[in-house]
Amino acid sequence: MPSHIKWCSDQGRLFLKSAVTRCIKFWPNGLRDYQEQWIPHVMDGEDLALFTATGDGKSAFFCVPIAVHNEVAKNPELYPGVLVRERAVGIVVTPTKGLSESIILELKKFGIEGLSYCRETITTFRKNHVDFISQISECNTWQVICIDPEHLQDEEWKKIMKNHTFLSHLTFFCNEEAHLNRAWGQRFRPAFRSIGSTARAFLPDHVAVIALSATCAPGPSTTAVLQSLGLTGSTFHLVRRSNERPNIHLIIEPLKRVPGVSKFSQLMPYLNSGCKTIIHVESIADAYKIYEFLWDLIPDSYNCLRRMRMYHSILSNEYNRRTIELIDLDPFLQLVIATVGFANGINCRSILDSISWNFPADLDTFWQQKGRCRDIVDAISRGVAIVLPKVLKRADAVAEVYNSTGSVTVTTPLTMLRSSKKKTKQDTVMDEGKALILAERHCLTAIINTYYKNEPLETSQLSCHDALHAVYCKPCADRHGVQYHFGSFPLPADVPFLEWLLPPMSAVASKPQKSRFTLGQKERSQVSRFLLDFQKRVWDSTMQSTSDPGLRFFPPAYFLSTPLINKILDSFLKIQTLEDLRTIVIDNHAFSYISPHLDRLHELVSEFQLNIANQRNEEKRIRERSRKKKANEDPVLDDLDVDMIPEPSRPSSPAESVTMPTESIEKENVPPLATQRRKRARPKPQQSLAEASAAMGPVRTSRRRQAQGYEVPDVFKLPASSLTNKLHRHQISGCHLFPRCRARAVGRGFRIGVRFNVRVAAFRVM
Repeated sequence: MPSHIKWCSDQGRLFLKSAVTRCIKFWPNGLRDYQEQWIPHVMDGEDLALFTATGDGKSAFFCVPIAVHNEVAKNPELYPGVLVRERAVGIVVTPTKGLSESIILELKKFGIEGLSYCRETITTFRKNHVDFISQISECNTWQVICIDPEHLQDEEWKKIMKNHTFLSHLTFFCNEEAHLNRAWGQRFRPAFRSIGSTARAFLPDHVAVIALSATCAPGPSTTAVLQSLGLTGSTFHLVRRSNERPNIHLIIEPLKRVPGVSKFSQLMPYLNSGCKTIIHVESIADAYKIYEFLWDLIPDSYNCLRRMRMYHSILSNEYNRRTIELIDLDPFLQLVIATVGFANGINCRSILDSISWNFPADLDTFWQQKGRCRDIVDAISRGVAIVLPKVLKRADAVAEVYNSTGSVTVTTPLTMLRSSKKKTKQDTVMDEGKALILAERHCLTAIINTYYKNEPLETSQLSCHDALHAVYCKPCADRHGVQYHFGSFPLPADVPFLEWLLPPMSAVASKPQKSRFTLGQKERSQVSRFLLDFQKRVWDSTMQSTSDPGLRFFPPAYFLSTPLINKILDSFLKIQTLEDLRTIVIDNHAFSYISPHLDRLHELVSEFQLNIANQRNEEKRIRERSRKKKANEDPVLDDLDVDMIPEPSRPSSPAESVTMPTESIEKENVPPLATQRRKRARPKPQQSLAEASAAMGPVRTSRRRQAQGYEVPDVFKLPASSLTNKLHRHQISGCHLFPRCRARAVGRGFRIGVRFNVRVAAFRVM
């Protein structure tokens, strides 16, 4: 068997260059240097992992091999000795249907037919009774099959992968956006983790495995991607190029809330420039909220449906495909609001501004979103992220942990990372790259280059000013006083400037303040539920009594609308008579339906008013009781009212023989200051009487008071057992004993650590 010329050989590289010149006319300069170096390895069946910037020509690694095989098959005499497959076919694994559609559109420029192997396509084939399994296996109809990871595990696809004809013509197996194998495979699409095992189980040795990505940082991320595809050891080529975007003006700003103004108004300064813009959102709900807000700001002279479009998974494939086409074809389409599917690999040449509404889950996704901005001559792109302030605060905490420990792992205490005690969706550990860029205050470009280790390291990690970048990031531009003008380029001369109206100001909503004639917030919520239940009753009654079948298609809100409910709530406590209620609802369109139920509604309103009045009175009594309790609290007597305790007639006491200084007697007549409150000590565990006396009792107190010059009464010099007996026999003079509390002397008096309630009339030990 004669040996074939390797594409990696000098002769093979010349053949490749000649074939590209002949079959790809719209590339006048041919392949780029790094493409000329590494595409021959793919055509020779060698595995390759390529990480380079968005727009740097990664798609050439699955477009050029098919185009070259087609050229060599048509003109074999021009390329003698090289191995060629006449019906060359390739597989591209894509994360989204949108990326598959974008790749198929790009393949058409090369004269290559592609197929999106997805649920919609399969359903269409089955409805039309098309044997698509045979067509794919014979390699006569489509030359590139775009498939998602989930369908790789289908039994029908496994039949294709076992077909000898298909495998003999298969040229490469490409994993587009390979960084998602780790990110999405761990979160919500486990099929991404099986891409490599599926490939290795069916692919013959002559098929090259290609991994492509623009955002795969060195270290654990790269290792995980390579291992998932079985790219280990020296059996593959790893090519890493810089993913820096030198034409992007990076901006990260906190979300600012102004009372009476929609939060989406922060988008308007960017949209007013007239540049074609993509707004990336985290959910379809956010996309519709922004779409609804901007709809009212488009002047009547413009077609709203033409001015902006949405892109997400609920929309049909045809609509999303048309959106991608119109971005480059229609100058009146300025804005696309898209979910995460648009951020991965979709190429549009006219987008200048990329705005992320809320920062995505990781830095890889953010940099993918900014990669939608294109290099256009004499135009500066903007990569913007509008971030919640609490996320910025949390990023500062994560960055601090990272800078001190070198990493943020799942073992990092979440209390160090949370900005509040309230549980949120962000209780998981924040991505390191996300935290580093959100916490950066010096240079955003430098932190991205450092994270991805972009070459050359000597200059890429410097600030924009020190690295002599043509476009500065926002912190560097502010620091050095650099300003940029963002015009409406590129717009044809006959297209007018795309204007936007000013966002409307709305009244600042205030919470209802509870008063005599106004419901409080909780009361309003309770009454609102009652009115909604009454709304359902009105609807049921109308459905049973009406002879108009058309009313059955009206919702319950038609018969008791939300504005009318709010009107009743606003005047709920002012309704005294049936006429008051009738005055409120008489102007409403549904009065004829509510009128038969007005009497019952008035009865229910009266009952609710009575319940609210009783509830408020009970709350008032509780507050009054609490206020009196606090007012009667004595910091010395501990809730003891001395005036209410009569002076007992008592026998002689050892305390009477104690001689007191005159100054002490004068001070005795001064009532304690009730306003001087002091904090109570934390309650201690209960203990026995003997233990309390031994710990706090006569011996230690006697020594302290003798040292201060006071004479201690004899009753307190008794042993613990004798003191206990006297207490139980109620023989302490000047004290009335009650169970369940502890005794305390007055002022600087002596504390007895026993569990009895001792009300002291005027007992003082000095």
